[in-house]
Amino acid sequence: MTDYLAAAQRGDWETAFGFLADDLLIHIPGRSAFAGQRLGKEAAVGYIQSIRERFRDGVVQDLGIGLRKL
Repeated sequence: MTDYLAAAQRGDWETAFGFLADDLLIHIPGRSAFAGQRLGKEAAVGYIQSIRERFRDGVVQDLGIGLRKL
C-alpha cells in the first residue's frame, strides 16, 4: 500500500495501478453515486479515475484507515 500511495501522490497512476490485485475488492461507504463495492482491478481503476476526473484539484492522502488484509 505504501508504494501505491507514493506513486499516486506523485501522479504516477500507471505505476500505482500496477500494484492493484486482479481480485481487489474495495468498499466505498455512504449513499453517494460513488458508494458501494467494486470488485476487480478494472472496476477499482475505473472508480479511481472517475474520482480523479470529478475532483481534479484533490490530493491523495494516507489516512491509515480501512485497510485490512483478508
